Amino acid sequence: MAGDGKDVGMISVSEEHCYVMCLVAQPKPERIDPASFTVTFKEMLAEFGGDVEWARDHIEEGTVSVAALHWHVMDKPWHDGRVVLIGDAAHTTTPQIGYGAGLAVEDAVVLGEMVAAADGDDLASTLNKFVDRRYERCKLVVEASTQISRWQQGLDGGNSRQAQLTDETWAALAQPM
Repeated sequence: MAGDGKDVGMISVSEEHCYVMCLVAQPKPERIDPASFTVTFKEMLAEFGGDVEWARDHIEEGTVSVAALHWHVMDKPWHDGRVVLIGDAAHTTTPQIGYGAGLAVEDAVVLGEMVAAADGDDLASTLNKFVDRRYERCKLVVEASTQISRWQQGLDGGNSRQAQLTDETWAALAQPM
């Protein structure tokens, strides 16, 4: 949902809880006192009705986090010895595509499959193959979500391609990993 310089998104996480994101375009963001996070967030959502209004009216004190968006794709390799990074440690994404947790789960599944199938292969070789298999897919999500975020903030021109880029990314994610 778009409002006056804001975009709001909601994701249900259970029958009673949802994740609500409000992206506010601020060229020079203000530092917000953590003690006022809940009040400030409710004010940010004041113009929205429907499900957002309902969520706003049910926000509990102390459950709000206000933070800038962060993103990155770590350069290869994602491992050193027997330590391997997956999920947000290797590829942090903004919430616009809604697939950061999905990438982390995919990482875990693929890593488990590859280690189990390694059959005595060198661990470093297996981990290199894991990163090679995951890198482009993760990079795609990070770059697409970051571009959509920039468009939503009024950067890089308008967001006339937002729906198209979202559809293209989801189509790519529908392909086997």
